[in-house]
Amino acid sequence: MLTIWLPTAAQTYAPHDLNEETHELYRGKVRNQPQSDPFQQLGLNPLHEYKNTVILSRYVSALGRIAPRANSGLTRKNQRRLAKAIKRARAMGLMPYTYRQTFAFMPEGRTGGGFRS
Repeated sequence: MLTIWLPTAAQTYAPHDLNEETHELYRGKVRNQPQSDPFQQLGLNPLHEYKNTVILSRYVSALGRIAPRANSGLTRKNQRRLAKAIKRARAMGLMPYTYRQTFAFMPEGRTGGGFRS
């Protein structure tokens, strides 16, 4: 089994430790995931969706933080637009600042709870 060893300043190493084959082991893996931006695929501008909190809450963490581009899979342009749309929705009071908004949908034929008169 091959173990990865990285020399530090206080350690000595042999020249064969720094050859091209071991250099490939030390390099970080590059992720080339295809970006699947749903806004781009559907031709939507995230700025125009500031009132659609169901879509916007998908890109907000449980603590209310906007998801980074690496996690959201959006293009740079749409990530900036989405962040601005989320901030607008928060400023208007449509979305909370500190937690992720959850939505409960009632099945058809059922009425909501509440007080009976």
